[in-house]
Amino acid sequence: MGYKLIALVMIMATLIAASPYNYLSYSSWDDTTRINADVTIANGSLEIGSWKIVCCCHEECCEEEHMNLTTNGAEFTLTINHHEEHEDHDDSSSISTSSRDHDNDHEHECHGLWVGLVLENEDGPPVMLTGYNVEGASYYEVYLYGPFISPGNSGVWGHVECGDLPFPTNVPQVNVYGHDKAIVWIYVEVGEHHDHENVTITGSPVYGFGSITSST
Repeated sequence: MGYKLIALVMIMATLIAASPYNYLSYSSWDDTTRINADVTIANGSLEIGSWKIVCCCHEECCEEEHMNLTTNGAEFTLTINHHEEHEDHDDSSSISTSSRDHDNDHEHECHGLWVGLVLENEDGPPVMLTGYNVEGASYYEVYLYGPFISPGNSGVWGHVECGDLPFPTNVPQVNVYGHDKAIVWIYVEVGEHHDHENVTITGSPVYGFGSITSST
């Protein structure tokens, strides 16, 4: 009787080991599992948390009485109030339309400046920032940096002077996840035809749509 019981147990064990269900179960446990996931980058919400203006001409042009910047979400409006000439000049005098020419005789006229923005994602869906649309400027360039947790440690925000810009670490796009921050530096020129006129420059973000594929 004992030998028959042992033989029966051995037969059952052999059948269980040969079962296709057991093979599948063993195979699933033994192989490395790979999960392909697409994280969709949607048009979420960014906010301008802080901003600064860096002038590359005479410091008077950046005085509060001549500059006014307001924000609405991730959009901004910059108003430049040109002040009066302190000295008369004849028509033969040329005024540079670019702040990159520092040899003009009228440095108190501000034709070029940098607008710096810190854009924050307050725990919302991820946002793909690809640029900024700027209106009201005769010329502009946009430089994107990030993402960062702390702008102060980014190396592209604190103690910035005109000669530092643009930083060479700019990127074509910034994927801004919850609690992340992007830094944008925008160079704008207003042109010499605005010498005695108030100038209004507006900016709005450009968002991209796509996905980030990750495997584990």
